[in-house]
Amino acid sequence: MAKLRIYELARELGVDSKQVMVALQANGEFVRSAASAIEPEAAQAVRERLRGQPGGEERRPGRRPYREFVPGATGLAGVIPREARPPVRPGRTVAIRDLAPLERLIAVSRAEAARIPEHAVESIRAQARAWAAQWFTDKDAEPWLALRVRPVDAGQCRQLGITPELIQLPFQMRGRARGGGTLTYLTAFFRGIVTIPEIRDDLARSGHLPGARLPGVNQAGSL
Repeated sequence: MAKLRIYELARELGVDSKQVMVALQANGEFVRSAASAIEPEAAQAVRERLRGQPGGEERRPGRRPYREFVPGATGLAGVIPREARPPVRPGRTVAIRDLAPLERLIAVSRAEAARIPEHAVESIRAQARAWAAQWFTDKDAEPWLALRVRPVDAGQCRQLGITPELIQLPFQMRGRARGGGTLTYLTAFFRGIVTIPEIRDDLARSGHLPGARLPGVNQAGSL
């Protein structure tokens, strides 16, 4: 099946493109704009989420209410009911300093002002949930956010012992390096030249990391 653009999916579902982007980010997908193309599997996941089908967010009988993880809090004491949040009001803004630590970090990376539109808060919270799902705090996530790495990829890097500093080393893997050896591991990953497990193996071969690739780790890399 062909890829679908976000605004086309929004038109199909009869919702705003921003709602589709929020749903995608909640599923761990990285999108830049309503014109971004998404895989059929990602589009189907959004359909299920927004239509309340199995896998969606709408409540069903016997289902426990959704709870949101608040970064910076200790254990489950930091969860708050979604229904307890005030409704979004068009035209209103929110002070970045009033957000939870991880949300604040994401908001600062997106905006230059001290306040952001209230309608943007849900998108920021969705991204914060994606980082929290990988067990990142605001301090853990900060260097990866600066590198524009997705939460799921940052989580795989951490699992394999790859730090933000290591992933910025020159990429000179024999037979794979391009651009005259001027790329870093990160740029090579962004361009689909190498996967995260392959980066781990090459760092081990070059002596930057001990041992070989961890057993049982999927070879597939994604971004």
